[in-house]
Amino acid sequence: MSKIAIIGSGVAGLTAAYLLNKKHDVYLYEQNRYFGGHTNTISVQENLKSSVNIDTGFIVFNSKNYPLFLALLNSLKVPYFLSDMSFAYYDPKRSLAYCGGRGLFSLFGQLKNIFNIPHLQFLLGIRKYSRKMVKDQKIGLTKNKTLFEYCSEFNVPQKVVNDYFIPIGSAIWSSQIHDIKQFPVDAYITFFQNHGLLFEESPPTWYSIEGGAQRYVQKIINLLGNNAYLSSKINSVVRFTDHVEIELDNGNTYDFDKVVIATHANQAINLLEKPTKLEKKLLSVWEYSENDTILHSYDKFMPQNNRLWGSWNFLQRDNDNSIVTYNMN
Repeated sequence: MSKIAIIGSGVAGLTAAYLLNKKHDVYLYEQNRYFGGHTNTISVQENLKSSVNIDTGFIVFNSKNYPLFLALLNSLKVPYFLSDMSFAYYDPKRSLAYCGGRGLFSLFGQLKNIFNIPHLQFLLGIRKYSRKMVKDQKIGLTKNKTLFEYCSEFNVPQKVVNDYFIPIGSAIWSSQIHDIKQFPVDAYITFFQNHGLLFEESPPTWYSIEGGAQRYVQKIINLLGNNAYLSSKINSVVRFTDHVEIELDNGNTYDFDKVVIATHANQAINLLEKPTKLEKKLLSVWEYSENDTILHSYDKFMPQNNRLWGSWNFLQRDNDNSIVTYNMN
């Protein structure tokens, strides 16, 4: 049996802890005041007698792209239910609204749009250029291009770019419009194809965890008992020939046989006292952005017609600071 430290309690760290804990002595360290990383379940009081758990980080998954996570939930006996992954776009200045993934009518937004030639051309354009993206990737035409470069080179209509490809990418990756324009188009296509967002014949079935994603987190933490630590920032990881030493923010040091670093890449490279050339190459290239996330019930950020509300709701504004609201109802 080895003594193993795991740094970080996101899904990678938690899964490592769950599996290794079966045969080893595992210690989990988390610098935040809660376990779960991207998982962030908030309990909201509905009335004097009851409350409801709302996920504000990790929300949905499917069996096609998350088979190991699904296996983890099944192993932990954590229940889940059918969910949704639709996208709605709303530009109040142009009175333009549509919702994909909620049936044919929602794509038109309004009954009059069924006979609106530009809107029909827009919808057909989404289908046409989504399929073209996939074909072009297979023959290497998308290599080393950003989304903006690809769309410009192959004359993708501006309306399709500005009212679909960019806003849905911005919603999914919680990124500003100018960042999505510079997104690698190969990664964009692969993600969209894997998640059934490029007009797949059989899109994946989506699920959410019953009672909030924190349920699976808590089950793993319970298994670790007193070996799971919050507010425990690690300053450094030092490798020796026969052991690994970690130093906490409070100056205390502990020895382990092995250490699993399950943090963001930029955090991992800063933890290693003497990173190898390969570690520097792999870990130093990643960049991260921060976004403000607010749990709210303000329906002015949603399409005016509530029949067009989707899972993701993109509110177009004049500047680059558009607003995305994830509908949790």
